[in-house]
Amino acid sequence: ASASSVAVKVLDKNGNQVDSIALGNLATGEHSFSWDGAGNPAGEYRFVASATVDGESAPVESYIGHTVNSVSLGQNGIGMKLNTDAGSVGIDDVIQIGNGVG
Repeated sequence: ASASSVAVKVLDKNGNQVDSIALGNLATGEHSFSWDGAGNPAGEYRFVASATVDGESAPVESYIGHTVNSVSLGQNGIGMKLNTDAGSVGIDDVIQIGNGVG
């Protein structure tokens, strides 16, 4: 649904908010955001998106893109996993595959 006050909180590994990204009002559909992490130490971060939908605060599902380094095939091709710098992801959990350009 269309949403207003869309924002993404950036949390460190201890759950402390280190930054936020205000995306404003967005129409229905998929939208992109980026965070360069400037001024923050290398490490693990979590992104939590929220918005106002029909006057109520609501969580927003978000997905993070990663470069695929290799692919592991399971037995008889079942259980394929994509291996990234962030870990392995089952093919059934992949939302989109792209060339990373753009």
